[in-house]
Amino acid sequence: MKQVANKDAILRINKESNWIEEADLSFEVNESDGYALEEALRIKEKVGGEVVVCSMGPQRAKSVIKDALARGADRAIHVVGDNISHLSPFAAASVLANAVRDEQADLIMTGLQSDDYGYGQTGVILAELLGLPHATIVIEIDATGEQLRVKRELESGWYQWYTMPKPALLTIQSGISQIRYATLKGIMAAKKKEIREVTPSAEIIGGPSHQLIEKIHGRRQTSKLPAILIATKNEITKQLRSMHDQVEDLIEKPFFTKEITRRIKRVVDKISLEKMAREAPGESVVRGNLQQMNTMDLFQSLELGHKTCRLTLTNASQRCDLYFNDGQINHARYGGLQGDEAVFKVLTWTEGLFEIDFSASSSEQTTTRSTQALLMEGLRLLDEASRDAEENVLDA
Repeated sequence: MKQVANKDAILRINKESNWIEEADLSFEVNESDGYALEEALRIKEKVGGEVVVCSMGPQRAKSVIKDALARGADRAIHVVGDNISHLSPFAAASVLANAVRDEQADLIMTGLQSDDYGYGQTGVILAELLGLPHATIVIEIDATGEQLRVKRELESGWYQWYTMPKPALLTIQSGISQIRYATLKGIMAAKKKEIREVTPSAEIIGGPSHQLIEKIHGRRQTSKLPAILIATKNEITKQLRSMHDQVEDLIEKPFFTKEITRRIKRVVDKISLEKMAREAPGESVVRGNLQQMNTMDLFQSLELGHKTCRLTLTNASQRCDLYFNDGQINHARYGGLQGDEAVFKVLTWTEGLFEIDFSASSSEQTTTRSTQALLMEGLRLLDEASRDAEENVLDA
């Protein structure tokens, strides 16, 4: 059970600009974790057993544990640490796995996701580390038989009933039931219940947040899966630069949804382009149309892939040749135009054909900016031209 900032709290960015200022915040139980506890207590009432609560965080997390004990949990495990509330999902799951492994639980329930980070990954990774089958977004549980029957929420109002063996791990959706309040009797009884404190491994706490990437790439079945690593600026600078060749992109936290969507699209386009290259009949030439992938997507894909090639764009009788060296446009030619001006002319092309010749290159240098800088400047010029056109219409 995770302790998170109160939903009504006024949030302020801390001095490091990497999280919120926690000094003057009030805290509460993570919503979906509260529902997971309630479901565990209901299962105990039906089939018996013991409910053990596990929480991770500084000493203030004791309030979450005591509340759970007051509601009916039998005992608790507190993984104590001042800096473990902000671990990556893999690191957090590793710490929790070490804390609960010896319990040999028949059923582990976690909240679907936390109200602060909202990754929705920790429970699933925990199941993998413990070697347990798992189900996500669970909204109903039948644990009376030898096997579990769970109802999962799917998209567009659909649901799925699923039978799975025990032991297992379930991630619980908020709203699965009505959460009970702690009674006075429960509060008094909680004072006598055991809270076992655990100190997490320094190796996990101090390690970089790319363990999952290494695990994925270490398996034959998943070694070629594309990966995007999201980390803080400090982690990228100090720990993760060496991983640049192992992942498709490094994205710095915090980020805007629009930015991460754009970066993910770049990776998808790059993978699509590489697939086209593999399926092309020739050894070094890829052909397609700009409705499949427009000019900006092509530029970004070639840059991301650090490609050296010639990209030829044709639209009716118009033609533009662009030469890339390690992903950077070094030379462009469009009619009588060369360099940056030639690049700007084709940025808006969405119709026509493209051809990529990976055996062609040019040592000529006519551009003055990097590929990304050319795209940014081209978009600025387009935006400026659009505003001028609107003003001329208004003047008329």
